[in-house]
Amino acid sequence: MVSALNPERGDVNFVIVSDLGDFGGGDQKPVAKTVGDFAASFRPTAILNLGDTFHYFGVESTEDPGWQSNFENIYTAPALHNMWYCALGNHDYEGNTQAEIDYTAKSRRWNLPARYYTKTFRGKGTTVEVIFLDTNPYLQRERTQPELYPDASLQDTAAQSRWLADELAHADADWVIVAAHHPVYSSRNDAVHQRADIQAHIEPILAARRPDIYLSGDVHCFEHFRSADGRTDYVTCTSGSNAYPVDAVPEALFADGHSGFASLTATKSAIEITMFDKEGNPLYNLRKEKISR
Repeated sequence: MVSALNPERGDVNFVIVSDLGDFGGGDQKPVAKTVGDFAASFRPTAILNLGDTFHYFGVESTEDPGWQSNFENIYTAPALHNMWYCALGNHDYEGNTQAEIDYTAKSRRWNLPARYYTKTFRGKGTTVEVIFLDTNPYLQRERTQPELYPDASLQDTAAQSRWLADELAHADADWVIVAAHHPVYSSRNDAVHQRADIQAHIEPILAARRPDIYLSGDVHCFEHFRSADGRTDYVTCTSGSNAYPVDAVPEALFADGHSGFASLTATKSAIEITMFDKEGNPLYNLRKEKISR
């Protein structure tokens, strides 16, 4: 298992964070400090940010002071001035989502080139393809409240679904990961209707194409589920600020209501994901051996 003090590395290495934003409140600063210390030894290939960077109400522009008080002045450790690859969350959708895309051109570390996109990471002969989704427009709650989520109903979910199916069909990396804000499964009883929307629109594509990992945030806890055929692991890695208690369900292989972050290491033969609390104590480890798709 990866140690927070002496982490093992693979060929491709990610720090995974989500639901960060509290403008320095909650556990955001303690988590940021521990992530910075961890990353100094871990030397991640990239940082995967699964959304809700701004609790609450997103940002209004690329000049919004929230960029400084909620991101730039929080994640200050030198090791966190790495490349962040980001997804949009529901609270990001409460503001100007285009501003978060446009900030990519202003920042040396923030990467959100489009609402959904693919990035392939390479290291020592191992390739990991990460397909970033924008799950927000699939939620009926967001599409029917334009006063709260002004951009959600404007998005073409059919086009994104076709794109996802095509990306998965042509993925040829050693490991294929889908990263999004909203989980397909969760042990938490709140927002069940949101997961029903994701299960209706996204899960059938995943079941047909079987990525290795589906990473998500949103529910402010750590979780691990597995598909019935054992091919896809559904992993929730959150929360970077405020954690919520979990509800026990028999389908969950793991569920824990701590704030914190996760690491992922990949070689050609295996992926390991380790979940850490805000003090860097390991909570859970998932090792996945390679299965031919």
